[in-house]
Amino acid sequence: MNHFFGWMLPLFFFPAAALSAVACPESDLGVPSCNQYFLSIRRNQGRSIGNNASYTTLEALSFPVHSQTLWPFLDLRAHHFDKSDKYAANAGIGFRIAPKCTDQIFGINAYYDFRHVRHAHFNQVGLGLEMLGCIWNFRLNGYLPVGQKRFLASSCFFDGYTGGFFLLHEKFIDSLKGCNFEMEALVSDFCWAELYLSMGGYYYKGNKCQGNIYGTEYRLTAKRCDRYALSVVATHDCVFKTRVEVQLTWTIPLNCRWLEKAALFQPVRRHELIIVDKRHRWTRNF
Repeated sequence: MNHFFGWMLPLFFFPAAALSAVACPESDLGVPSCNQYFLSIRRNQGRSIGNNASYTTLEALSFPVHSQTLWPFLDLRAHHFDKSDKYAANAGIGFRIAPKCTDQIFGINAYYDFRHVRHAHFNQVGLGLEMLGCIWNFRLNGYLPVGQKRFLASSCFFDGYTGGFFLLHEKFIDSLKGCNFEMEALVSDFCWAELYLSMGGYYYKGNKCQGNIYGTEYRLTAKRCDRYALSVVATHDCVFKTRVEVQLTWTIPLNCRWLEKAALFQPVRRHELIIVDKRHRWTRNF
């Protein structure tokens, strides 16, 4: 994983630094003078990495205080999975800096994630870096499970063999540590919506049998007035194979007028669900 971060960090920062000189047309990064609060409702339909169920998300994003260039934020998310009593949650803090000398925005964030899977409860911490602009966005996130990392979902003991022989089958659910990166670009600005295309990759440390997980991720997003968004996300790797998810988001600003195309206030993009994978183990004495 250290080698992965070794070549990921230059990949993140060098293109971002080169593009920092790109000016935004008509001050698309306009920063309002008042604090900002947003409430979002998102429907996630389909399968994603480490998750087979559709779910609904409620998010509260707050920028309660700010200086002329520094905007701290608090991000709270709750997720409920369809046809079950399973749920997940995220709590994050961070800040974004909007220097006067450039049109780019730099951010760092830290999250605590929770996920309920069957009778197990998994937890992890995450750290993210981002560089946002009117045309290009770059994101890099890391995830580290804490507390319980493995849960015994089921076991079956076969002991009906002559000679005292037995066979034991166990199924575990593991939470995985890893990271992901994303590069996003504004590809078209229609009169009714903005179209964004992003591509990236992810890495998660797998078990000894399946090996580590390396995958690619693509996203196509249509936004209107930064309040309505429709995204199609496709991922592929050797373990979870190809998965497609459709996301429909409605964002409500709760106080002063939200300037259109204000990149400063877009939500943090990361793998919000703790990635889990099933593992089978057989034990025998013959």
